[in-house]
Formats: sequence, C-alpha cells, structure tokens
Amino acid sequence: MSAAASAFRASHLTLTVQDVLESIKSLSTADLLKVATAATTLAAKNVKKASKSAPTPKKGKKATRASRGKSDAEDASDASDAKKPSDAKRGAQLVKPRAWVTYVLEDARANGWPAFPAKVTTKDKLTGLKTESVQEIPASEERDGAHVFPDGKAFSHKYAMSLSKVYWTVKSQTGDRKDLYDAFEEQYVPAAAASASESAPVTEAEAEAEEDD
Repeated sequence: MSAAASAFRASHLTLTVQDVLESIKSLSTADLLKVATAATTLAAKNVKKASKSAPTPKKGKKATRASRGKSDAEDASDASDAKKPSDAKRGAQLVKPRAWVTYVLEDARANGWPAFPAKVTTKDKLTGLKTESVQEIPASEERDGAHVFPDGKAFSHKYAMSLSKVYWTVKSQTGDRKDLYDAFEEQYVPAAAASASESAPVTEAEAEAEEDD
C-alpha cells in the first residue's frame, strides 16, 4: 500500500467524511480500488454485526392482520358467517318432514295414490326462462302387482313431496289423509330419523317443505 494509503488508514478514525473524500483524490487508481474494496468489506461486517445484535421478537404476541393475511372486511365477513344458522341445524329441523315424505313414498308404492296437484317447473329451451305451474298428476294403476303411473313409470320422491302436502300439512293442519299422518307419527322415532339424516344435504324443495310445516 502507498504512503498516502497508509497515512489514511492510520488517521481515518479522526477524519470526517469530507476529509476522507479529499484525501483519496490524490490516490492512484489501484489504490482507490483497494480503498473501495476495504470499505465494502468493512460495511458488510458492520451490517452483519448489527443484525446479530438486533432483539429477537418475543413469542406469544398476537399476530398482526398482515401476518394473518386477513383484511378488516374479511374479519367482518367471518363474524357474519359465525352468526348464520348452520346447515346441520337447519337439516335437524327437516328430519321429521323428510321422514313424512319417505312414509308417503312407501305408502304410495305399496297401496297406490289418487290424482293430486303438484308444482311443475318447465324451462324454455330458447330463452332459458323457467316457469312454474300447477298440474294434476294422474292416479296410479296396478300392473303385475305394482302401482305405477299410466305410462309405466314408478312413483318418485319428487312426487311424494307434493303428495305429502296434499295428504297432511302440519302448519295449517289441513289435508285429505290425517289418518295416514297419525299412523306415521305412531311409528316415527325421532332419534333414529335424526341419525339417518345427519349428513343429508338440505335441498331447495325441502327448505320449502320446512316453511309449510
């Protein structure tokens, strides 16, 4: 190292930044590069020491919103969702209406059914619009010991939902077959019905049945 560089190294602690800049102007290019390398290495060491001495964040503190990744709007949405009734609770309210529909379905297949009105939804193929109307569902016919529709199709759960309302509606206490509903209640076991339907999803039609009941 040149004499100028040596002198700079010996006295740099007492020099100001401006003094250092003035003193290195007289250095050769090679010496300037050496000074630059030394300064860079020293700066890196100082940064490393500073990072090691920085205080470590204490555990157990509540996470900030940024670390949780949730905004105020998302937190509000979570709180709102928590107040909504769960599908499981709603499903529990539909246990008995579901059991009544199933009872009507089994009775219709075993003993037949009369003509009855039912809501029918049709969709226009061109416009895609859905229209709802009330149609009369034909009575059953017995063929080879089975009760079926005149076209030979079997009675389905969809029709049982409509027929169950015609037979007996609990909310209004009206219907044509109070005797059948009484027979249903005599054999109905709430605990068994609830266990069988815990995982059953709530359909739109069943939600409507809940309102009627």
